Amino acid sequence: MSASAYISQGDTYSQKRYFRHALQMYLTAATLEPENWQAHMRLATTWAEMYRMELAVTSATLAIKLTGGTNAECFYRRAQVHASNTDWAAAFADAARVMELEPTNPEYRSFYKKARRRYKDHEANQLCSYDYDQMFWSNRQHKLTKSEQDSRLRQYETEKEAKRAVEMEALLAFVRAQKAQQQQQQQQQQQTHQVGQATATATATATATAAR
Repeated sequence: MSASAYISQGDTYSQKRYFRHALQMYLTAATLEPENWQAHMRLATTWAEMYRMELAVTSATLAIKLTGGTNAECFYRRAQVHASNTDWAAAFADAARVMELEPTNPEYRSFYKKARRRYKDHEANQLCSYDYDQMFWSNRQHKLTKSEQDSRLRQYETEKEAKRAVEMEALLAFVRAQKAQQQQQQQQQQQTHQVGQATATATATATATAAR
């Protein structure tokens, strides 16, 4: 079967919500064709359905990378994963990129508005939380300034991106290893088949000679 056939089979399982079966199909497709962005995009959706959000983001990021960062659907899928994980800052950032690529798509536009609204609500809540913290710590010597909080947030985001990069490389390595193993198995099967044919030919020749 080809990678597209495995993807199609995975889509059938996914529609029936057999996500473990779908995952196996998509992983096989990605193994056959590591550069197939559709396989990785579907992996992202399936990982999210199985509540494996970090793997979902990693797969979606890989799909974006394979399409050169110009495919709106890949950004949209990653934005949905971020939204499912209530990371509205990241969801809004991806949704904004989607609108740059396909500003007229009504589904994308609707999600963009939702992400923007939720992101603004999140920022407002963060600001209120910060104001409360400032009052709470006003009579204590230890408190973080706004710049210190921003610095810690940037550090957290940097560490998170680095972790995603490591996970993406690990996923790529896994896909390459699976493909190499499959190729080795195919070679072994071909060699076994060739040996079998040679043995059968030799047996037939010996039988014919004996008959004479």
